[in-house]
Amino acid sequence: LDGQGNVWVGDYSNHRLRKVTPDGVVTTAAGSGIAGFLDGDPALGRFNYPWGVVVDSAGSVFVADRYNHRIRKLAGGVLTTLAGSGAGGWLDGAGTKAVFNQPLNLALASGGTIVIADWGRPNQEVVVRVVERAMAAHRTHPADLESLLETDANTRAFVRTLIERT
Repeated sequence: LDGQGNVWVGDYSNHRLRKVTPDGVVTTAAGSGIAGFLDGDPALGRFNYPWGVVVDSAGSVFVADRYNHRIRKLAGGVLTTLAGSGAGGWLDGAGTKAVFNQPLNLALASGGTIVIADWGRPNQEVVVRVVERAMAAHRTHPADLESLLETDANTRAFVRTLIERT
């Protein structure tokens, strides 16, 4: 749900990002309908099972692009990759150096931190990871959710593992 009351949906089977207005009008905001990966023009952009969606206070839309193993961002009329290399696995790191394994759902915490439910490693149900604006040196693995509030608006996005549940 964004500030104008629009509902944003990852239309995973159709590989599109949809917007539903309060009046019930459905439009395609991004995605050509062809499975794949392509940043740039939202109409030509490609997703591979877009899943969870969140919208920040600035109106930027973030999408868990499940089988592309990426977190995508739609802002200013451009579709980009915020984080994820495109390879499946588990690795913390800055931006596209981070590795996800089928990110599913997203939530927005204060300070612009994006919380990600990433598919678990073998013998794990889910791995909770965060994309935050933090230095690469800030690679701690806290056990409490208070760390979600740690952000630094002057640095780039960094992915780190928050919780691994077995």
